[in-house]
Amino acid sequence: MGSPRHRVGGVTFWAWLLSVLLHAVLLVGFFFARFTNRPDDGAARSRQTASRAQIKRLSEASPAAPKPKIKKLFAAAETQAVTKRPLDIPVRSRMEPVAPEPVEAGGGADAAIGPDLWSRGVEFFGQFTDVRKICYVVDCSGSMHGRIGLVKTQLRTSVASLRPDQFFCVVFFLQGNLLLESGGGALVRATPAAKAAAYSFIDRAIPSGTTDPLNALTRAMSLRDASGAGAGLIYFLTDGFDLQPAGAETFAQQVCRLRGDLAPATVINTIGFWTEPADERILQEIAAETGGEFVNIAW
Repeated sequence: MGSPRHRVGGVTFWAWLLSVLLHAVLLVGFFFARFTNRPDDGAARSRQTASRAQIKRLSEASPAAPKPKIKKLFAAAETQAVTKRPLDIPVRSRMEPVAPEPVEAGGGADAAIGPDLWSRGVEFFGQFTDVRKICYVVDCSGSMHGRIGLVKTQLRTSVASLRPDQFFCVVFFLQGNLLLESGGGALVRATPAAKAAAYSFIDRAIPSGTTDPLNALTRAMSLRDASGAGAGLIYFLTDGFDLQPAGAETFAQQVCRLRGDLAPATVINTIGFWTEPADERILQEIAAETGGEFVNIAW
């Protein structure tokens, strides 16, 4: 047996060795626990790369186009129809017609009307006049759908060109004998307020019904201003007549008889809007018998 001191030293040596081994085991265990539970770096990097790629694709993609504006599409189509297919308007006048431009309601167009334009006279589809009292008789029947926009533009421009000493009225005929009249059904002075009211009146007209202009022409010949004077000129625009053969043969004669009874001094300028040959002959006869002019509007 060894001495007590030798045994104590031996115990101390083995205790120290055991402690080192335990610490080594703990460190190894900690190391494996620490690194075996980490998420896979490759997988993490793969997910991160995919996310960046998606973001890059989204950022480089073209922005989504907005939904089309229906009104703008219609407006663009109408503008294209007017600008790319000019009207073939035969003009029997020494002056070239003024190109129609939109007229803003509220009298704003009058600011652009000066002595130079007034000196040319009032123009409606290439027909000029200096007559002081004018009535526009305009077809607003169902067959004018798709065409009324151009007519309204010309009509508003013509009203805008009226001088302050002139008088006017607009009569739309639609749905058989139904009439729409501006100015309370009278020839009114072309003041800024009267013009502004006429612009709104023109904008509200919606085509409907069949074409029967005789009542409208009768009304136009009967219109008077405050002094009792009638129209010196009637602009009569239509795209044709819904008449039976017998009525078509005598229509121009009926108009001339009414003129003789109601307004023998009134001139009637006629405007055919894509009219058939038979309807053109009626309009030509009315113009010739009343001292007016006929113009045919066609693409």
